[in-house]
Amino acid sequence: CDRMTRLKTFAVNPLGVARNNRDQRFYRVQIINHDREHRSLLVLCFDFGEYITIQETSLYELIPEYQVYPPQAIKCSLGLIQPINDDWAREAITLMNRFVGGKGYKTFRFYSLSASTQSIK
Repeated sequence: CDRMTRLKTFAVNPLGVARNNRDQRFYRVQIINHDREHRSLLVLCFDFGEYITIQETSLYELIPEYQVYPPQAIKCSLGLIQPINDDWAREAITLMNRFVGGKGYKTFRFYSLSASTQSIK
């Protein structure tokens, strides 16, 4: 695209557009870490919730009309849930990945416990 300009400075937190080497597609990203020695960046594809490592030359400015859209993914976790030991058991990780992982999108419904008592099927 003729409107894309490569970023020349790489501070942590700024937004940009990066090409993912795995699928050659462009994603909106946020810079998480800059490895100056290897000229690489750890970025968060904030519309998908995925972290990828890219080369500095793969990062472009995010044009203003794409900055107005909010992230299309949100970070979430199970509240007040902790592993029995310091680390999660492989079985627990596998079970959780089976529930929320895999290909495709997941849709969740949230209910307010204080508003009413409902059973969720």
